[in-house]
Amino acid sequence: MKKNKLIMTIIMPVSVAALVLLLLLMGNLFRVEGKVASTYWTYVGTAFFFVLPAVPIIYGCITKEKIGAILIGVLPFLGFFIGSFIINHPGLADVRLPQIREVLYMLSLIGIPGIEGYFALKK
Repeated sequence: MKKNKLIMTIIMPVSVAALVLLLLLMGNLFRVEGKVASTYWTYVGTAFFFVLPAVPIIYGCITKEKIGAILIGVLPFLGFFIGSFIINHPGLADVRLPQIREVLYMLSLIGIPGIEGYFALKK
C-alpha cells in the first residue's frame, strides 16, 4: 500500500508537469511563418503566466504531500528552462562561461516554485 502511495505521489506531479509543458509547447503550432502567435494564444499564454506559479501552492494546500508539492513546482520550470536553453544554444559543445551563468540563474529560479510548494503544505 505504501509503495502505491509513493508511486501516485510521483506520478501526479510528473503528469501535471508534462501537461503544462505540452500546453506551453503547443503555442508554437499557432505561429505562422515570420509572424507571431495568434491573439487567442496570446491570452492563453498570459493565463499560464499567472496560473503556473499558483499550481504548487494549490497542490500543496490540497494534498499535503511534501514530495508531490515540490515536484509539481520544480518540474514544469525545469522542463521549460532546459527546453529554452537547448533551443537558444543548439551547439552545446560550444557552451562557455556566460552560458554556465545562465544555467545557474535558471537553477535558482527553478528552486523558487519548489520552495513555494513546500511552504504551501506547511501553511
